[in-house]
Amino acid sequence: MQVRRLFRADILMAATLCTALIGCATSGTAPPPPTLANDRVAQIVASPDRSAADRTNDTRRHPAELLAFIGTQPGWKALDVSTGGGYTAELLARAIGPSGTVYAQSQRNTAADVLAGREKNMQAAGVAAAKLVFVGQRLENPVPPEAADGKLDLVTLMFNYHDFGSMGVDRAALNRAVFGA
Repeated sequence: MQVRRLFRADILMAATLCTALIGCATSGTAPPPPTLANDRVAQIVASPDRSAADRTNDTRRHPAELLAFIGTQPGWKALDVSTGGGYTAELLARAIGPSGTVYAQSQRNTAADVLAGREKNMQAAGVAAAKLVFVGQRLENPVPPEAADGKLDLVTLMFNYHDFGSMGVDRAALNRAVFGA
């Protein structure tokens, strides 16, 4: 009986503390900025200058839903870890706009050429996009120095975190670097 009363008291104390913390966290704070409007997301996805390969990937990757979920803002600094062919990095660059930056990390130097090609195509089409910056660093430390220490607004890593274990990637180091940025 005594143990049960103590347990109830602990639950009551925890609930009171959580309520107080939520109140502190929400009082006096500004409302969150608006997310990208659905029509802007639709424009990004339907942009005629996007590649045929990206349009094919759209059917399985659902870019409109991704961009709506992320809620990107103009001027953000984002990092796309393990960028691959730059599909997500380009979408982010279009959504974030010219006042932001998208860092695209890959251990493969060939990704730098792919990203440069994407950026060149967007510029030729007059797309007001964030700068795509190639980051040729290991997965254990994917964050460029200029974006470390809380300077990133968003980090994406699509489809392959589960593979890192079999690749010998120190996921704890990767997580520390990403969460620190």
